[in-house]
Order: sequence, then structure tokens, then C-alpha cells
Amino acid sequence: MFKTEVDDVLIASIPFGESRLNVQTCLNIVSKFRCNMYNNSLVTIVLVNNFVSISRSPGSYILEKFLIVKLKLN
Repeated sequence: MFKTEVDDVLIASIPFGESRLNVQTCLNIVSKFRCNMYNNSLVTIVLVNNFVSISRSPGSYILEKFLIVKLKLN
């Protein structure tokens, strides 16, 4: 967990293998992916969230139909 120059608090896992990257360099790179859509968010996480989230209108209809079929409520 680290605080960026603009006071965002981010959590990052930095793998260390054969190429021992400088921790500060890694944290500087991670902080470049900052996103303003949510507090303390990164662009990559926001994009994934947008792609996997179910929209309210068609999503609720699809989930309702799925439950009716699976629970045999019709």
C-alpha cells in the first residue's frame, strides 16, 4: 500500500523474480494508471469493472428469466 503524489492510496503487488526491479520505479509506473472515475482507482481495474458489470435494465430482465428457468417458477 502506498500514497501517490496526488494523495491517492493504492495497493500494489510487485512480483520479484530474476529481474529485481526497483520498488520506487514500479510504484511510479503503477501511479501513472490513475483514474478519476472512482477514488483511489486505476484505469485497468475500472475498465475491467465496466466490462464485467451487468447493466440494470437488460441485466435484471436476463437474471429474472434465468432464475425462473432454474427454479422452475413459471
